[in-house]
Amino acid sequence: MANDVKEGEIRLASFICEHDLPIRVAEHMPQLIQAICKDSEIAKQIKYSGIKLTSLLNNVTGKDSCNQLLAHQQKSKFSLIVDESTDKGCIKHLCMVARTFLNDEVKDCFLGLIPLQHAAAVALYNNIVSFFRDNQIDYKHNMIGFGADGANAMLGAHNSLSSHLKNDIKGLFIMKCICHTFALCAFYACLMLPRNIEDLARVFSATFSAVPSE
Repeated sequence: MANDVKEGEIRLASFICEHDLPIRVAEHMPQLIQAICKDSEIAKQIKYSGIKLTSLLNNVTGKDSCNQLLAHQQKSKFSLIVDESTDKGCIKHLCMVARTFLNDEVKDCFLGLIPLQHAAAVALYNNIVSFFRDNQIDYKHNMIGFGADGANAMLGAHNSLSSHLKNDIKGLFIMKCICHTFALCAFYACLMLPRNIEDLARVFSATFSAVPSE
């Protein structure tokens, strides 16, 4: 009975995560299941909260999925997509996503989040290499592509993360983020427009925002 209850709680956590449901839903799901399955002893034993759901996702399903992905990367080709971010505590992180062929389809899978002391190219490179070595991933053989934004630390011609990776991996395919590229194209295209067009757009925007809605 106890194992069945644990399995039910894990399946419920996986369902909430798979369908991107709010964590607060976890506190109401057991009551709903118990109301529907009134004769189920397993349903009566299921107890849930947001804290318990978060713990299950981080320490059970999340850790198991991560281990499966790392095991897959140890023997399969993949491309690496990275981006830097700073959380509300002003701590820099490097987010890593692996694009790989998994379960008969190409998937983008969250690979890891590395806290950074420094965001220079050498520091980024050392952190990524350490991650691969710690998880026994032969990146020099399995990694075939790399994608990032257009920052100099990422894709600079000489001392950048991509240049260091290309020194390790001959023939590595490098792709700049398409969204950043389109944003730069739009920015420089707008610089070629006459200023009066921007002024006209601002006047219309201010006029329509001042008109009360019916």
